[in-house]
Amino acid sequence: IEFTERLIVFSDEGQSAVFGSPVLSPKTVEAPVISSYRCLRDLSPVRLGQSVFFAESNGEFAQVREYFPGDERQQVQDFLVTTAVPRLVPGSVRKLIAGSVHQMVAALSDSANEVIVYQFQRPDQSLVQASWTRWTFPEAEILDAGFIRDELFLLIVRSGRTYLEKIQLGVGRSDSGEDFALRADRLAVPTTATYDLNSDTTAWVMPYGVTSEDNVVLIAGSTGDIPFGSEILVDSMVTGFPISTIKARGDLTGQSVYVGLRYNAKVVMSKATPKLELREGRTALLGGSTTIRHLLLNLTSTGYLKATTTYVDGESSVDEFLDGVVGVGSLESTEVRDGLFKIPIHADPDEFQTTLENDSPLPSTLVSGAWGTRFNSRNRIR
Repeated sequence: IEFTERLIVFSDEGQSAVFGSPVLSPKTVEAPVISSYRCLRDLSPVRLGQSVFFAESNGEFAQVREYFPGDERQQVQDFLVTTAVPRLVPGSVRKLIAGSVHQMVAALSDSANEVIVYQFQRPDQSLVQASWTRWTFPEAEILDAGFIRDELFLLIVRSGRTYLEKIQLGVGRSDSGEDFALRADRLAVPTTATYDLNSDTTAWVMPYGVTSEDNVVLIAGSTGDIPFGSEILVDSMVTGFPISTIKARGDLTGQSVYVGLRYNAKVVMSKATPKLELREGRTALLGGSTTIRHLLLNLTSTGYLKATTTYVDGESSVDEFLDGVVGVGSLESTEVRDGLFKIPIHADPDEFQTTLENDSPLPSTLVSGAWGTRFNSRNRIR
């Protein structure tokens, strides 16, 4: 693969840089070894911007490394991008895919219903932010995937049928000119509504077939009396292929709707490690008895977020960030807002785990957060 005026040649035991000076010829060719990583021999490296990503074997799991230009011309630096998640990428990874617009690399493995995604920001050769995410598609098999500009296309099998689907990526995306994008897998607009007076139900024909096992969600669009983004209770469904029918109570022929499959976005918070700031930017672990009192999250453009804290004794507590008005088992208003979400914990850092989840059609945007702690300051720092 080409990289900084050279070719990087990968073998399963080492990597070499091929170049020539002043031009590449049989007499000037050089191929010094630049690293000796055990690459997965059937997995092609990918180039993204000025970086090259490749995977190496690590037992049952794979490690992903990044080559990027050094400070000097012809210099190559490498970085282990899976340092924080050594047990995330399976050793059976079969393809790496680089986004052409976003700083994103996706990995496909033999776990055919998931895509593992790495996103990063490296504006000036300095890594300022990075994240790993697992996208799971229940009851589906991903045959292949690829980026075209700012869209990720999936060749995916659902219920024995093969579909070409796309995921729109990037900031600023919204639906029908609204302030936020609806959250549903396979989001689509069904056909014109038909009202039946005898049963007092409105029926829509879905643009694709589903089974009784699919968790179908009906969402209000921007036209009509129901607020945009509200869930509409599904009265009944007629499943099948190639099309299915979905029904809801009342005359909703004047209401625009979307249909899709419900999905859950989940973040498991890492362990809180209280430290004390010393001079010259140094830190030290707090000694003695330390208690995490709460987790305070700064949210923006959020309609719903649930926090579940599980303790070592098996007990758990649930807290919800709602948009201000709560009905019986449903949200009465779909206005998204900014705010602080305080999650009480009161436990030792080693005795709990907090999970953030959102399975609603409403968005949730986490900007920042902070742990509130209590400790005995007279105890010595270890």
